[in-house]
Amino acid sequence: MAIYKSNAADKYTVIPNDSVRDKSLSFEATGLLCFLLSLPSDWAIHKSWLKAQKVGCGRDKLTRLISELEKAGYMRKEVSQLEDGKLNGFDWFVYPTAQLENRKTDNPSDGETPPTKERSLEIKDSINYDQSKIDRDNFIKDAFEYWWSKWPKKVAKKATLKIWQKITKAKTEDEVRALTNHIADDVALRMADIDAGGRKYIGFDMLHPSTYLNQERYNDDI
Repeated sequence: MAIYKSNAADKYTVIPNDSVRDKSLSFEATGLLCFLLSLPSDWAIHKSWLKAQKVGCGRDKLTRLISELEKAGYMRKEVSQLEDGKLNGFDWFVYPTAQLENRKTDNPSDGETPPTKERSLEIKDSINYDQSKIDRDNFIKDAFEYWWSKWPKKVAKKATLKIWQKITKAKTEDEVRALTNHIADDVALRMADIDAGGRKYIGFDMLHPSTYLNQERYNDDI
C-alpha cells in the first residue's frame, strides 16, 4: 500500500490552522497528518516504513490512525492498477485540508463530526476490536468490488460477497489479489467472445456470480 502526499512546499510544512485544530481528530492522528505532509510531495511510502519512524506506533495503531484521517476527509483511498489494468493494491492520498466530499460523519444530517477529545489518550491498542482484522476485511471487500464492477449480471450481491469472504478467508493478500485479477481476466475473456458473436461461452452473461463462485468456474479450463 503506497501513500502519496498532495503538493506542498518541500523545505517546510504548511498546514492550515483549521486542520491542526480539527476536533474530529485525535492528537495522534493530527501528528500523523503533520508527519505525512512534511514528506516530499512525490514520495510514495508504505506502512512498514511508516510504523518504523516513531516509537510505539504498531500496525494496529497505524491502521486506526489512517482510518481516522480517512473518516475526517484528510486521506482518500484509490484502487491501484498496473499498466495492464490488473489490481495492484490500494493507495492513499493525503491532503492538508479536509476534502468535504470524502469526509464521513456519524450524523450527516447536521454536517458536524462529533468531538473526540478523549480518543488519543484513552483508546488503547488493546481495545475490544481487532483493527488489523478490520483492515483485512476492508481489503477483501475492495477486491470483491473490483471484480464485481466487471461482472455482466449483477444480482445477489450480498450473498455473493459472503461466498467471496468464505473463499478468501484463509488466503494471503497476494493470493486474494491474484484471484481477483484472474476473475477479472476470466470475465473479460468470456465477454469478449460473446460480444464478438462467439458461442463458446454463450450464456455466461446471464450466469449468477454466486453460482460462478460456488462452482469454482474461475478454474474452468478455457
